[in-house]
Amino acid sequence: MQLLSGLYDEYVKSLKPSKRILCPPAEVLRPLPEVIEIVEAPADVEVTSKDFEPIASRFDQLLAEYYAKRRDDCALIMKQALDRAKLAHSYPKDTFTRTDLHPVDLVESVWNHPYTSSWDYPRMIGWPSLVSQLHIYTNRQYELRPGVCITMPLDPVYISPLAEFAAGLVAMVGLQPFTLSAVQMDERDDRFTCDCLTDEGRKIFTWRSAVGLLLFCLHKRFSSLPSRLHITSGPPLRSTTKTYMVVRTRCDWLARRKLRLQGNTMRNIGRQLNHGLATTAMSI
Repeated sequence: MQLLSGLYDEYVKSLKPSKRILCPPAEVLRPLPEVIEIVEAPADVEVTSKDFEPIASRFDQLLAEYYAKRRDDCALIMKQALDRAKLAHSYPKDTFTRTDLHPVDLVESVWNHPYTSSWDYPRMIGWPSLVSQLHIYTNRQYELRPGVCITMPLDPVYISPLAEFAAGLVAMVGLQPFTLSAVQMDERDDRFTCDCLTDEGRKIFTWRSAVGLLLFCLHKRFSSLPSRLHITSGPPLRSTTKTYMVVRTRCDWLARRKLRLQGNTMRNIGRQLNHGLATTAMSI
């Protein structure tokens, strides 16, 4: 495998930096039948770099096939996660069968890394950001077949609560969830607001930063995510041709509840002061 890795490293070095950074480790070639045949050849068979040259000449094709398979694998992970979360009703029936828009390109394609200890670690939305970090974590106990373990990239984790929230943002701008790609949503350049995390007024977010805001709310444990998000539209902040929406979550409800409790406390203090003044006046 070291011989093949050397040829692969030379191939990767020949690519442009923008493509080089997306390349998976050489271990992803290990399950290929032609690689197994050479790597697991009998001990008395001498293996040289020349044996791997037919494979090296097809690196472009092999990587294209690998990424196509990974996209389909991630789509399956996505569908299974949505179904487990009982959200099958939220996406159209042809979401995972249509050929013009792959599921991993959707706005609702929201991912994270397995075993990530920090919630501040970048979330991956859509295929371009997903593929750029697809190989950060590896599984050293991937079982190629019983008794034979190799190192392979770990699958990413699909975050269905954030996907549901992203679907709500799509609905807020008047479109059907699970029908719009992340790139198309970026091109729309809609803005969203939420006044639940600041005392200085509303903050304005893109749809991507709005998804990040909800994750921040969950991380800080303002509240647990309800089974169905309460998202409502609000008035525009200023007179422009672009519509501004309000993102409403339970953390907003908690913030408003806190203000109501503070208001009730101040009113009670006011009543007590008025009562004391009235009592003093009567005694005089």
